[in-house]
Amino acid sequence: VQDIEISSDLFSIFPNPAKDFVHIVVNEYSSVKTIEVFDLQGKLIASECVSFDIDVSNFDSGFYLVRVQTDKFVGVQRLIISK
Repeated sequence: VQDIEISSDLFSIFPNPAKDFVHIVVNEYSSVKTIEVFDLQGKLIASECVSFDIDVSNFDSGFYLVRVQTDKFVGVQRLIISK
């Protein structure tokens, strides 16, 4: 069973706010399964299984949620897109 945690300690997003790209850094050694970006209505906007860089240049300005799932945790953080 995995824990869902909303914490800045589990992973980092930078730059945040972002315009073109964001980079995800997992702070604890674990195997990343997926990185997903959702809008505030819960619609999946982007999903990445290989890269820790996400192109957000086509995203509208606003708030998004980034969910990182590893073999040890599921963490969620807020991402701000500012054009």
